[in-house]
Amino acid sequence: MYADISKPPAPLPQAKPQAIADGITLLPPLSRLGHGPGLVILHPDSDKHLEIVQGVPSVLVKWAEEGYAVIEIQARALKGDVLRTAVEALRGCEGFIKGSKIGLISYDPELWNKVASTLDGSDIVGAVNYTNSASLQTSPTIHTLTHIAANTAKISRNGKSTTYSYPTAPSHLFAVPFSSEFNYTTESVSHTRNLTFLKPLMNGPYFDLEDIWDEHTYYEFADRSVEHTMSTMVQEPYVNHVPTLTGGVGRASLTNFYRDNFIFLNSVDTELELTSRTVGIDRVIDEFIYKFTHDRTIDWLLPGVPPTFKKMEIPFTAVVNIRGDRLYHEHIGWDQGTVLAQLGLMPQYLPFPYPVEGQEEQTNDWQPPAPESISSESCQTNQAAIVDMLSSLQAQLNSLAAQVQTQSSNPQEVTSLPSPVTLIESARAMVNRIDEENSESTPRSSRTAASQNFYGPTCPDYALNVGQLKLRRDSLPLHQRQLQLASIHEDDASEEGDPETQFSISPRTVDKGDPAMLLTFRSVIGLQEAIQLLYVYQEVVGELHPVVDIDALVMQTRSWYADAGAGMWDVLAASTSAEAYELLLILNLCLAIALRADARTGSGNTEGLLRDSFQDAVNAKLAAPANSIKHATIIFLKGWYDFFQDMPRSAWRMCGIAGRMLMELGLHNAEVFKHTLKSETERTEACTLVSSIVILDRQWSYATGLPIHFHEKSFSSISTSSVKNPYLKAMLSFILISDRFSEPISSAAKGEGYNDESSFELMTFQIEQWRKKAVGEHSIAQCHTWQTDPTTRPPTWAILLNLRAESVRSQLLKPFFFSESDIEITKKHVRAAAERVNIRVINISSPAQPV
Repeated sequence: MYADISKPPAPLPQAKPQAIADGITLLPPLSRLGHGPGLVILHPDSDKHLEIVQGVPSVLVKWAEEGYAVIEIQARALKGDVLRTAVEALRGCEGFIKGSKIGLISYDPELWNKVASTLDGSDIVGAVNYTNSASLQTSPTIHTLTHIAANTAKISRNGKSTTYSYPTAPSHLFAVPFSSEFNYTTESVSHTRNLTFLKPLMNGPYFDLEDIWDEHTYYEFADRSVEHTMSTMVQEPYVNHVPTLTGGVGRASLTNFYRDNFIFLNSVDTELELTSRTVGIDRVIDEFIYKFTHDRTIDWLLPGVPPTFKKMEIPFTAVVNIRGDRLYHEHIGWDQGTVLAQLGLMPQYLPFPYPVEGQEEQTNDWQPPAPESISSESCQTNQAAIVDMLSSLQAQLNSLAAQVQTQSSNPQEVTSLPSPVTLIESARAMVNRIDEENSESTPRSSRTAASQNFYGPTCPDYALNVGQLKLRRDSLPLHQRQLQLASIHEDDASEEGDPETQFSISPRTVDKGDPAMLLTFRSVIGLQEAIQLLYVYQEVVGELHPVVDIDALVMQTRSWYADAGAGMWDVLAASTSAEAYELLLILNLCLAIALRADARTGSGNTEGLLRDSFQDAVNAKLAAPANSIKHATIIFLKGWYDFFQDMPRSAWRMCGIAGRMLMELGLHNAEVFKHTLKSETERTEACTLVSSIVILDRQWSYATGLPIHFHEKSFSSISTSSVKNPYLKAMLSFILISDRFSEPISSAAKGEGYNDESSFELMTFQIEQWRKKAVGEHSIAQCHTWQTDPTTRPPTWAILLNLRAESVRSQLLKPFFFSESDIEITKKHVRAAAERVNIRVINISSPAQPV
C-alpha cells in the first residue's frame, strides 16, 4: 500500500543552506516533495537561525519544513536594494518552482517599516508582520496580515488587510524562537493563521493531509515499522497522549517510545473506527473508536495495569499537526475514566466526598442541591436513610473481615474498606482453599509421590515409622494387613495428630507464586508463535530429552489462549491448582528456552518479559521441598534455560538440584519407585527424567570441569531396559563404558601418555563397539550428500551419538600430539586425528545442516 518495510525508508531531507551575503541565508524546501513557492523572511539578528532547540525549530527551518524555498534577511543585512537581491536569489534556487509567487513575513515592526513602501505587488503578493501596535505602515497594493501583541478590538478584516490581536503576548517577540518572550502556544496559533492567509495567495504548497496521516497510522498499526513511522515525521516531532502524559519529544525520544512502548506492544486485534474527520490548513482532527483486546500490559494507555483480556472500545480524539508533507505533532486525548470503567476498575459510586489536596478546609462546603419540590425535612430523612444503609454495609464488611482474620492478628486493629488488591488476594486464597478441599476428597490411591516423604534407614524418622507401622499392622486383622514401607512417611498418616501441625504451611503453599504473572505469555506472544516455539523447544531439547509431553502441552496451550476472553477471576481460578500452576511454569520455561535457542526469532525483549514473569516462581520452587516429579522437571528445565544463556555452571547446579529432589521423593530407591508410581505412564515419566538428569550431569560436569553429582548406582531404581528413547538408552550405556576408563580419559585430557599402546587400542575398540550398537545402520559417512538429498540424513540423535564417540576418541588421541615415543606410531595416530577433525566434525557441523 505504501513503502516496502523490508527496505529502509527514504532518508530525511538534509538542510543545505546557502549564504548569499552576511545576514542573508537561502534554504531550499525540507519537504519530501523537495520544491515549492518562495518566502522572504525579515528576522532580528540571530546566530541560531538553523537550529532546533528542544523540539522548537528556528523560523528558517520551520518554513522550509512547510515546503517553501526560504530566504532569511536579518536586521544587519536589511539595507539598500537587498529585498530585490533576495527575490532574485530565490528565483535561482533549485527548490523554487519557476513562475510561482513569493510571500513575505516580518518578525520585527522596524524591519517591516523599512520595506513596506517598496512592496508594489510585482514580486511579492502577500505579507505577514508582527508588531506591538496598530500604527504600522501598510501597503495598499498587496494583501497583508498583521499580528498585534496587544489587547485591541476583535479580528479586523478590511479589504486586503486582516488583523489579529494577542492580549497575553508581551511583545512581537512572542513569535521569535529562542527569545526570552517567545510563547510556543501563541506562536502556533499565529503560524496556522499565516498558512491560511498565504497559501491561497501563493497557490500552496498543498498536500494531501489525510493521506499523510493515514500513511503514518498504517506504519503504526498495520505494518508496525518504527523506521517507516518516523520517516513520515519532521526532524524533531513530538507526540503527547494527554491523559497519561506518555509519548516523546524529539526524534530520539519518540523513536524509543514507538519501539519500546507502543508499536510492538499494542494488541494484535487493534482497530481504529473513524467516526468524524475535520481537515484544516495544517492539521487533521479525528474522532475515532479505539478497539482492542486488553491481552497485554499497554503502558501508554494503562500504565502498570496487567492484562484483563477484556474487549475495549474507547472514544479517542486526535489533533494531528502536519508541517508540509510530514507530521509535526500529535495530541491524542480520551477519557481515562471510560477506560477504567470498561475494565471494571472504577467504583460505581463514592459513599462520601473526598477532600481535594490543598483544600481540606473546604471539604464540607459542597452539598448536592435538593430539588425545590422536596422539603428540607424530607431531604434530611433521605440523608439519614443513606447513612444507615452505609453503616449497615460497613458493619457487614467488618464482620466478614473478622471471620478471615488469623488468630495472631491484633484484635484492636480497625478494619478498613477492602482495596482491589485485598479482593484479589482473598479470591486467590479462596481458590487455593477449594483446591485443598478437592485434594482431600481425592482417593488416597490416586495421589502421587507429591504427598509423601522419603527417609533412609539411618534417619530417626525411619525408626519411628517402623514402630508406627508395626503397631498399626498388629491392630489389624490378618486379611487386611498390607505391605508398607518404613522408608516412606505419608502426609495423611498424621491427619489426627497434633492440631498445631494442621496449620503448618504445605510445600504446595510455599512454592506457589502469582498465577497471573505466569499468564503474561499471552500478552507478548500470539498463539501460533507460541506453538511454533514449543516445536522449536521439541527440536532442540525434547527429541533428545522428552521430559515434557509436547503434544499435551500444545493442547493445553491452545486451551489457555482460547480462554483469553474469560474474566480475570475465571483465569485465576483455572490456573491456581497445583497441577495447572506447574504446567504453566513448564510452558513458560519451554517458551523461554525456545526463544533463547532459536537465533532467528530476534525476540530479546519478549524473552525478557517472559523471564520476569516466571523468575520469582522458579526461585520459589528452588527453595521449596520437593513435592512432585513435575517440580523436579521445572528445575531441570531451568538448567536448560541457563545452559542456553551460556551459563553452564548454573546449568550443572540446576541438574544436581533436580536429581536431589527426585531423591527426596525416594525415586532413587527401587522399592519406593515401584510402590509410589502405580501406572506405566508415571514410571516412564520418572525414568525419562532420571535418565536425562544423569546424562546431562555427566555432560555439563565435563563441560565445566566440575565433579559429577550422581554415580552409576545413584539411581538403582532404573535400568537401561526401562528407557525407551534411543538417545537416552545409548547414553546410559555410554556412561557404563566411560566409567570403566574414566582415569585413562582424564589422563589423556591432560596430555599424559599411555604406558602401552594396547590400552589405547582397547578403549578405542570399546568406543567403536558402543557406537555401532547405539546407532545401528545410521552412518555419517555420506554427510556430503545431506544437502542434495536430505533423505540420507540420519536422525539428530544418531548424529550426536556419532559425534559423542568422535569427541571421546579425540580426547584419547590428545597425548600423541605431545608424545616422545616412537615417531611412526605417533604419525599414524596424529594423521587419524587430523582426518577425524577435518572430515567428520567440520562437515557434519556445516552451516547448511546445523546440529
